[in-house]
Amino acid sequence: LWQAQNGLSLLCSPDGAFSTSINRQQAYKSLMEAEKILREDENFHDSFSCFDYDCDGSDEYVCRMKNYFACINTESGAIRELDTIKNTGNYADNISRNPDFDGTSDNYKRGLFVDHLFTENQFEKYKEGISAGDGIFSRIIYNQIKFSHKHFELQLSARAYFGPSKQKIHLRKKYIINSSGMIIQYILKNESEKPLNAVLAVESNIAHTHFNPDEFTYFNLEAADSERKITIEDFQEMYDKRSILKTEKISQISSKQEYDDVIDRLVESNGELPTEVENLCKIAYLKNLASEFNVNKIRVNSSECSVYFYKSKEIIDERLSSVVRFYDTVLKFEDLPVLKVKVEGKIVDKLDTLIEIFSNALGFKKD
Repeated sequence: LWQAQNGLSLLCSPDGAFSTSINRQQAYKSLMEAEKILREDENFHDSFSCFDYDCDGSDEYVCRMKNYFACINTESGAIRELDTIKNTGNYADNISRNPDFDGTSDNYKRGLFVDHLFTENQFEKYKEGISAGDGIFSRIIYNQIKFSHKHFELQLSARAYFGPSKQKIHLRKKYIINSSGMIIQYILKNESEKPLNAVLAVESNIAHTHFNPDEFTYFNLEAADSERKITIEDFQEMYDKRSILKTEKISQISSKQEYDDVIDRLVESNGELPTEVENLCKIAYLKNLASEFNVNKIRVNSSECSVYFYKSKEIIDERLSSVVRFYDTVLKFEDLPVLKVKVEGKIVDKLDTLIEIFSNALGFKKD
């Protein structure tokens, strides 16, 4: 419990989302290890309770089961925490996209079984990873119709107005819970007089509980269609086909030509790339450029663009100092020497500026 409450999981790390996620997952792992200790007396019994679990002023529904722990939130009736006892870690811990870095925002909280109601046009954008609005139900607080801790059953409902004609829609959602899993049932009712032309999409974002590439595992995706269970595609095969997660070549980008070549190959095999993939390529390119100049770390976020250097006799490489004078920069001395670069715009603009600076410095020749 002490390890879980050290505060790191609550901090927004300047090292990026993955570092923050690792801290949060470590906290969940520690909490689950404490849970395992409580269960060692063999007097454990499955339980389903309702109380303000996260202290936000609203009740949540807490499933403390033999093989897992889950928390169902009334916002979209979604699962915000799903910890497995065997592996430990929260599989529902996902960060919504950031417009500064990802180029778009979700406008809703991620989790498991997040409900959306889209027009067909919105749904096509949604499938392509383009922001398509919040899908109405993803941000609505659901009402409790029935809660039974004895029968491990929860029924929720929500009403919303859809489209320009403000069609009244009623969505009912039912959780049936047991020690090994859950069954979720939906009933969507059009309470308006006009026919409903919409797509009900249920989104589940499954988080990896650790970020060691050597232990990376892939998920299988299955869907039920007319009482048939269909395996859509093994995710590893899908990623292998798309090549987007094959980072070996991406991590080796060290020149503008190599960057352009990698982008061209990815576009040729995958079509238009998500913004986050392009940003990943830029970060790899920047990291390799910076490795030539005694750089300790780089911090880039919405309010900062800083380059930290290792302490040495030559504070900044002569090539770099000859180039940065043409940019709006300030050298400061903190625990490490740090070059503050003033750049207006989004995070991607700051990445581009740093790449330009290091590229020019690498090509600098003394007269």
